This record gives sequence, structure tokens and C-alpha cells, in this order.
Amino acid sequence: MNKIDTALHGIRNSAFITLYGRWRDSLDPHPILGDPWAARLVDRLDFDFSQFTQLNYARFTLAARTRLLDDWTRAFVARHPDAVVLDVGSGFDSRVFRVDPPAGCLWYDVDFPDVVALRDRLYPERPGRTSIGAALADPDWLERVPAGRPVLVVADSVLMFLPEQEVRTFLRRVVDRFPGGEVLFTAYSSLAKKWESRKGSGPFFPQNDITVRWTYDGPADLARIDERLHLVERRSQTELRLHRGAPLYDKLLCAFVNLYPKAHYAGVTMRYRFGEAALSPR
Repeated sequence: MNKIDTALHGIRNSAFITLYGRWRDSLDPHPILGDPWAARLVDRLDFDFSQFTQLNYARFTLAARTRLLDDWTRAFVARHPDAVVLDVGSGFDSRVFRVDPPAGCLWYDVDFPDVVALRDRLYPERPGRTSIGAALADPDWLERVPAGRPVLVVADSVLMFLPEQEVRTFLRRVVDRFPGGEVLFTAYSSLAKKWESRKGSGPFFPQNDITVRWTYDGPADLARIDERLHLVERRSQTELRLHRGAPLYDKLLCAFVNLYPKAHYAGVTMRYRFGEAALSPR
């Protein structure tokens, strides 16, 4: 089988990092996530994944937060089978296939047009799923999504790479357009950003202008963006119960990190709610 060319640039290349983490997790004898699609995609893409070997340790936290996002997504669409799901910055993630939402759910994978074009060559069509090629800050793409339904926004590894003004604009558009729903996202604290700037993550990040721009240190940070969003859950990516199946050395590292509250919440996965439609099961 011929490899598919992957001529992406800039922040778009971050999609390969998360794919690498899911792939490495899938190779473990007892994976945390166990994404069945990751190895297939790595085999088909003409990309040098060996440049990410120094990030092998990160596959555990990536798999843990991804499984948590999947679980929250399954729970939401089970309560609201007519929901709209916006998986923004979806990259090459197979979440829609892992979650397998009910037939009445409308699912949208949203990313840059060139990322979406590549993604659509890797996955089969699925009823109820639509690709939207647009930048998150583009004001027009959300108009293509039907309003009037509960909405779930899944934003894994995307909001943190945007300036705060773009995060604010996007979230306010969502809250204004839909009657209610939830927003799931991953974020890093200002401490984690400081660590990144000091130790770095190899040449790949600066070469592609990949850096944490918006940080989250607590509920006040999102209240400043839109007070209509209310915190439901905040989970650390080093929480031991999310690392079931991980090797002992990863669990020991998590246990050590968890001794220090600032380090424990340096990387978090958040669940926020707004409006009335998502407050009770249907």
C-alpha cells in the first residue's frame, strides 16, 4: 500500500503528536485507551514518527485524558441521543468510531481544511458524521451546524494553543448559538507553560510554532471568558485511577507528581456545562 503524503505545516503538525501517543499506547500489552485505528493510520502516513520518541512518556497522560473524554462523550450522547457533537481540532482522532454515538446524533469533526482533507482519506464515511474544514476562529463555520439541540464540544489539545481572545470568541459563539450543553477540554496551567519554556520539547515544537498560549489555573480563568459556563468536573491527567493498565513506573511517577498540588493540576481535563438542556437526562 502506498503511503499518503503529509505535507502539513505549523500547528497542524500537532495532530501527529497525539496520533503518535495513541499509537504507542495501542502497542502496550495492557493499553489505557487501546485505540484500534492508531496503528492503521501510522502505517498509511508518510511521516517520520521516530522524531517523537523522546515523548514516549507522554503517551500515558495522553491516553488517560483521551479515555476520560471518550467516557464523558458517551455519557452525554446516551443522555441526549439527538445531540450535536463538535469535536474541534479533531486532527486524526478516531473518537467518533470509538464512542459510536446513536443514529440521531449529529457529529462534526472540525479542523483546518488541509488536515480535514487528509483525515477524510484515512477514515471511512459514517452516517451522521460530517467534516468541516475551517479554523476555529473562523466566524462562519458554526452557522453550518444546526442549532436547537443540546451540544457537546470536545476540544482536546486545541484551546491551549490559541490566544485567550480566540478562546473567548469561540466559546461565546457556542453558548450563544445552542440552548445548552457541555464543553470538554484539556488545558495546561501557567506552571506547566513555564516548565515547557524552560526545558522545551525538542526542535519539533519551535520549528512548528507549537506553544501553549492560553493557560488554565482554576475556575476563575474560564469565568473571565464567559460566566455562563459552570464547572462540573476537573480531573488531573496524573490521577491514578485514569492510569489503570499502565506500567508500574508510570503509576509511581504519577503518585510522586500527585504529592504536589501545583504539579498535580498542571495538566487538567475539564467538563463545563451551560444552559438548561444538559442539566437532566431525557
